[in-house]
Amino acid sequence: MSVVYHARSGSGRKVAVKVVYQQFADDAEFRSRFRREVTAARRASGAFTAAVVDADPDAAHPWMATSYVPGPTLAQRGPASSTSASPARPTNNT
Repeated sequence: MSVVYHARSGSGRKVAVKVVYQQFADDAEFRSRFRREVTAARRASGAFTAAVVDADPDAAHPWMATSYVPGPTLAQRGPASSTSASPARPTNNT
């Protein structure tokens, strides 16, 4: 749905720039969801959240730039292991 680039801002700050693929940018419903994603990301904060630096969900090619967080890509990490996360088990509390 999008591609993420590692880039630098005009001031030299490392950022991650998410750019929506054109086929999705032309979809009004997807664009609306991306606009909500940008709004939600701007509201989120915390030690484990990349801050939004800038965004333009209404551009011909919608994009969002966030602070760069170094680490492996999802492709480099590979599939999630069964020990990294597991669903909650139902309990009977009666």
